[in-house]
Amino acid sequence: MVTKIFRFTLIMIIPIMFACEKQKEDSPTLVSFDGGRVSQNDYIAEFLQSTRNKPNTEPTADGLKEIITNQAMTQIAVLAAIDARMDEDSLYLEIVRKKVDQVLLNKYIQQEIVDKVVTDSLVAKVYAESSPLFRMSLIKRAFSEFSTPEEIAAQKDTIDFISEQLENGGSFQILAKKYSQDFRTAFKGGDLGFMISEAMDEPNLRKAMRNLNVKGTSKPIRGITGFYIIRKGKGINSKVPPFEKVEAKIRQSVYRLRSIERKLFAEQRFIEIAGRYAYEENENNISQLEEKLGSSTKDPHSKLPPKLKYSNIDMQMELAKFRGGVITVADVFAVSPKILENVNEFKAQLKNVAQDRVFVLHAREMGMPNDADLAERIQEIETQTLRTILVQRKITDRTQFLFATAGNDTINSLPKNKTRIEEMVRDEFDRTLKEHYNFKFITENFAAALVLAREKVDERNNKLKLKSDIPKKQNK
Repeated sequence: MVTKIFRFTLIMIIPIMFACEKQKEDSPTLVSFDGGRVSQNDYIAEFLQSTRNKPNTEPTADGLKEIITNQAMTQIAVLAAIDARMDEDSLYLEIVRKKVDQVLLNKYIQQEIVDKVVTDSLVAKVYAESSPLFRMSLIKRAFSEFSTPEEIAAQKDTIDFISEQLENGGSFQILAKKYSQDFRTAFKGGDLGFMISEAMDEPNLRKAMRNLNVKGTSKPIRGITGFYIIRKGKGINSKVPPFEKVEAKIRQSVYRLRSIERKLFAEQRFIEIAGRYAYEENENNISQLEEKLGSSTKDPHSKLPPKLKYSNIDMQMELAKFRGGVITVADVFAVSPKILENVNEFKAQLKNVAQDRVFVLHAREMGMPNDADLAERIQEIETQTLRTILVQRKITDRTQFLFATAGNDTINSLPKNKTRIEEMVRDEFDRTLKEHYNFKFITENFAAALVLAREKVDERNNKLKLKSDIPKKQNK
């Protein structure tokens, strides 16, 4: 039933998408075919777009035919795919689901995570505090969310020892070079350069910097990713440009520097909504996997075996389930941006996958697929995927078959070059589609389209010339 509804929706959307707006504009038709058309406005929009970096390109009859043919064949390909019921194909449905899920996830993270952390008021606050800048230095002893209590205690002992050395007159620079695990600054004696407190990437460090006197050195500070000692040097006033000129740059910096807050906010959101979608980890399977990997609670950093050594049974092991789906070992490996090196990294990646799946479910529940910007993007994904599958099956696969049999005496008329075979197959397929969908040029409308295209080119070029002349006048 879902497939039938989905198919009906696509069949209804395609003609509307291709024709509705164009018919409202009452733009003359340049190509007609069963199920759609290409209008004068379609041609001009594509011509201006394709020549935006070549302003001196003139519209020609041959160029017009090429553009409108490509536009028409793009639409016809989608109609052909639907007529062949490719929109019911499991491959198509899976590709579209994954692509749409990624689009929804991107918007959800931006709207529900990033925008909640990197707020307009925070950006304005950072701008307001852009001067003075203070010369800051830092010593760090690192730990992570997977560090054992014993490991954290050892780092605490080390940072306390460093603090005692500083209190007894030890050199900050020498101690930083010797003990700091902040590899960006350790070799420079912990020097961070001139900065404001909001440029610190840990919340507790920002607070400590604001409260620290000039030439002061902090006591050990516990952060999210380690223990710290900071030193505040001299301050300088800096000239701050108008807000509108630096807002985008400040927002980018705040986004980067609030990575910890974004991560924590996402984790908290997941905790709040996971139960709504019946998310549940399979602790038994996770434990079995850890044992199979040779790990234990005493050795959480044990190395994972290479991915290729996992059996199919291992890869399909269910690690978690949620409403409408499961997460397997293969899912965790599939989305990892790097080779997972130990059990802790694997478990962290499992958490990331779980967050993504649950956030997509929440995005759908919130109605994001119906948002105007996403609805258009989703339509593009659906139609592009249909075209891709059609080309794969009717052209690419056919080409591969003919190329593989080109030496066969029964097909000795085929060219031996794969590119030539593909051109032959594509030309034949295009001819078939044109005949089936009654492709027809409306040549009597070409002349007016070319005249209007030239007018639009002149209009665009005059605007570009006017913009380029403004700085020259100002310089005079």
